[in-house]
Amino acid sequence: MDDHHVGGRTNSTVTISVPVNDHRAILNSAQYDWPKETLENPHGLELLKAAACLRDFIDTRDYLINKLLRPLPEVLERLAELERRERTDK
Repeated sequence: MDDHHVGGRTNSTVTISVPVNDHRAILNSAQYDWPKETLENPHGLELLKAAACLRDFIDTRDYLINKLLRPLPEVLERLAELERRERTDK
């Protein structure tokens, strides 16, 4: 597991624990798509800190949706098929 700085290391001390590979390949990679000034925030501007935290919230929300929620409809559909078969076998 790795600690991901929400908003980037220069913008926030808040971290969340995520798998190392996901941290590097997904969340850190998403930060490289942000405006450089927002990610690096060399002057410590509060507005850029807020912008970075919002960007990261959106990226993290998308990450969690893809990891936790996106597979669920297919699982439920498979279970529904098992339930249907069970009902018709009676």
